[in-house]
Amino acid sequence: MNAGATFLTSGCGPCVGTHMGVPGNGENVISTSNRNFPGRMGNPKANVYLSSPAVVAQTMIHGEIVNEQKELTVQ
Repeated sequence: MNAGATFLTSGCGPCVGTHMGVPGNGENVISTSNRNFPGRMGNPKANVYLSSPAVVAQTMIHGEIVNEQKELTVQ
C-alpha cells in the first residue's frame, strides 16, 4: 500500500471494470485473472498485466512488477 496499490477482492467485478471503477488512461493494473484483451477492465488505454498469484504478491511487497525468480520475503 505504500507503493500506492489498491487491493481488490477476487471475483468477476474487477476483471470487467465494474467493482471499484475503471482504470484510467496509462494506469497500471496487475491481475491474476485468466484472460486479457484491450478494454477488458473497461479502458483500452490502461496497462493491464496478467500474472501468477506469486508475482502479484511480490509486486505488492516490492512496489513494482517483479520476476518470479526474485525471492519472496516479508519484512
